Amino acid sequence: MKTKRQGKLPGRLVLIAQACSLAIAGPALAQDNTKQETDAEPSSVKLERVEINGIRSSLDRAAREKQRADNVVDVLSAQDIGKFTDQNVAEALQRVPGVQIQRDANGGEGTTISVRGLGPELNRYTINGRTGFTGDARAFDFSNIPTELVSSVQVFKTPTSDMDEGGLGATVNVVTRRPTDLKDFHFASTLQGQRNDLAGKTKPRASIFGGGTFFDGQMGLILSAAYSENSQRYDQIESFGWSRVTANMFTDPAVGAAAAGAFRQTTITPALVLPTRKKTSAAGAYQWKVNDSLEFNADVLYTKQKDIESLNQLVPQFQNSYPDNYSVYGGGITQVTVDKDNTITHLEAQNLNLTLQNAIFNNRTQAQNSGLNFKWHADEWTVNGDLAFANARQNNLFGSVVFGGRFDTVYDATRGGIPSITYYPSDYANATSVNSGAAPVSPNDPSAFVSQGVQGNLALIKQSEVGYQLDAERKIDSDWIDGVKFGVKYRPGDYQRDYYIQNVFDLYAPNGAFTPFSVSGAPAVISQSFPVSNFGKNIPGSYPRAFPNFNFNTAMSLMETSPEVGSNFLGTLPFSPLGSYKVKENVTSGYVRGDFSGSLFGFSYKGNAGLRMAHTEESSSGYSQDSLGNVSLANATHDYTDFLPSANIKFDLPHAMLLRLAAAKVMTRPSYQDLSPGVIINDVNNRTATQGNPNLSPFRASQFDATLEYYGNKGQTAAFGVFYKDISSFISQQTVSKNLSVTIPGVNPGDPAVQSTQAFQVTTPVNGKGATILGSEMAFNLPLSTVHESLSGFGLNFNYTFVHSDAHYVNGLTHSDNALEGLSKNSYNVGAYFDQAGLNLQLSYTWRSNYVYREIGNEGNTEYAKPMGFLYASASYDINKSVAVTVQGINLTGQKFRLYSDIPDRLRFISDSGRSVIAGVRVKF
Repeated sequence: MKTKRQGKLPGRLVLIAQACSLAIAGPALAQDNTKQETDAEPSSVKLERVEINGIRSSLDRAAREKQRADNVVDVLSAQDIGKFTDQNVAEALQRVPGVQIQRDANGGEGTTISVRGLGPELNRYTINGRTGFTGDARAFDFSNIPTELVSSVQVFKTPTSDMDEGGLGATVNVVTRRPTDLKDFHFASTLQGQRNDLAGKTKPRASIFGGGTFFDGQMGLILSAAYSENSQRYDQIESFGWSRVTANMFTDPAVGAAAAGAFRQTTITPALVLPTRKKTSAAGAYQWKVNDSLEFNADVLYTKQKDIESLNQLVPQFQNSYPDNYSVYGGGITQVTVDKDNTITHLEAQNLNLTLQNAIFNNRTQAQNSGLNFKWHADEWTVNGDLAFANARQNNLFGSVVFGGRFDTVYDATRGGIPSITYYPSDYANATSVNSGAAPVSPNDPSAFVSQGVQGNLALIKQSEVGYQLDAERKIDSDWIDGVKFGVKYRPGDYQRDYYIQNVFDLYAPNGAFTPFSVSGAPAVISQSFPVSNFGKNIPGSYPRAFPNFNFNTAMSLMETSPEVGSNFLGTLPFSPLGSYKVKENVTSGYVRGDFSGSLFGFSYKGNAGLRMAHTEESSSGYSQDSLGNVSLANATHDYTDFLPSANIKFDLPHAMLLRLAAAKVMTRPSYQDLSPGVIINDVNNRTATQGNPNLSPFRASQFDATLEYYGNKGQTAAFGVFYKDISSFISQQTVSKNLSVTIPGVNPGDPAVQSTQAFQVTTPVNGKGATILGSEMAFNLPLSTVHESLSGFGLNFNYTFVHSDAHYVNGLTHSDNALEGLSKNSYNVGAYFDQAGLNLQLSYTWRSNYVYREIGNEGNTEYAKPMGFLYASASYDINKSVAVTVQGINLTGQKFRLYSDIPDRLRFISDSGRSVIAGVRVKF
């Protein structure tokens, strides 16, 4: 008979670890990766008496779960999230080694995450161990999940065979609060105000929580809800990209020939973005322990988010060719200066089309994740059954009203960065140079603009999945194995995107059916001044700080009098097959896992090994378009099977240290968009097209991990790890010659159209050359009382990640090797805290090096994000056992989000989102 290892930790820490393990355990045994050692403490211990409070306790809680885990995992506990200065779970997760957050398009709130260099769609996301949806395809928008409803977040960096496949980077499990977190009845509520210094508005944030156990612990119930509003402001300078000039853009062909092939900004656009966000969330959990052998669990999480964003921008359109087909006027580039990097640093243009745009984004998301679970055990057997439901809906509406004006323009960016632009009145009689002899004029003159056009698009996204799971586990008392576990799961799912779009331009063309109106000629349109008086106050440079501003709804209603536009423009957008597709995905999986422990060379060890099989059946439909715009439906099916072995082992070393080793095969399925079989003819004359690929194989990789961990008896912890991933089927874009059947019009009027097979250059996603990732992680937490008792309450924590990767991309017909998108080679987080006598203080700084934002971005450029560092601070004070006051500061240094194209001197994007403060009161009893 093998002697089981006894717990070596002091009694209180063992109690904390056991209580935490119960509190964060998901309802599905398939996601329970913290095997209990029930004989570590006497049976008389009552875990419900253990109370965990404060920053240090939460850090210890997370450390103990990491120590006990069967695989490589990092954990944020509820206290971590509640005490850190975070707007959402993504902001909190950036403090985990190897996790980097992706900020939204405006550089503001963090929304999605990358893990160890693998992007948002290459991780697996679960809520309470079940598939989690936020309407963001395979990615997960953490801004939808309020921190108030979360108990813990687990980042599993190595899998066990009982975990759902799909996490090439990691599996991230969000655990909502459960009755086992509590003793008796518990109530808590928060009321806060949050304010952004640029927006200058204070908005509410509130949560309420109540629940406990009843009938001598036989039943438990939790109900919670959260509501928040937030007003932000983004001051932006944006270039839509850099592209090469062509000779037909110049009034003088000789000048055009000399500069042909040089890069110039297609636009340089000052833009004011005013977003507002409302979030409503509710969660509930019910547990019923029928008897000592049978237990039922049910939980539900509902989230609703509404984002409304107004955009005011001024767009000089350097991309227009000569003669300008956007107007009846001639015009073009008259002079350029090209630097050593083949970049245009000085440009003069006649009759430049200056666009004044006001746009509205109205995005709404609803998501629901729920499940029912039972657990039955008798003797050495435990059986789990789980039924899960997940669905999400997104309505993303965009509407834009555009006015156009004409100016002669001088552009200068001799030092890189933000260029200066000087505007002059257009001299239509002069065809050789800009009208620089006249006095410069301001583009902030409403009389210079007339109605030009409207745009609108709507994406309706539906996503759903049902999960049926059955698991069984048997404990075995032998010299070489502790137990076996096996199970099956079936997950049918659907993803559907319906797209609607319409663009109507050239409304001021002569003899058109629509009579244009000028901004100044329709006073009702200019019913509001520029929304702010200090636009761009933190972004130095010479650019317009205000420009004509009009009432979006009034301008839209005036344009809807045109037959070309039609009434109720945004409400009657026509269906666009080419942006619409459906994917049905059914996954059948099964696994077997064995747990073992023993001793080797005097060191005790514990581990697991297993095999997971997953069979995927995909059916997809999309639309194909021929050269005349005729559209037809295309359907495709595909199936594949993956066998995914995994093994994890940890060794207890002297001096409170652990050594972990892990190896596994992992996979992630392709994006839904890439699976659409549709074909879109982009240019029939140049024979170019794009097409999805329903026969794509998933991303597949082999990975290896080794970590060395230290757990001191006074809360000090340290860890160092190395990891390697070999991705064998990396998906990238490839352009190949392909014969397509197209419709060719008749040569003469009245001749019938004919079908013809033509060779096209078709860009499509393919399983190409692989990618590799090699990295290391280190982290420590040091309560300073271990240094000297006078420093009791103070502590430091730090983590650092280094990741090197290379991937193979195809940009049109050009092949390139680069780092993976979203991956910073270096990133770190450093923090200090004080936690004593009811006073909690934290200061945290998170930094990441530059990274590839998009390998194939606007105008085909590779876009890079510049290094970023964000400073956060928080303070809370417990007035008594029931009431505490809190304050948090976010982005205290005013860090800006910056992108560049190809080289640092080619500005792509700058966004200033300002600083934010959240303050309020917490009540609990």
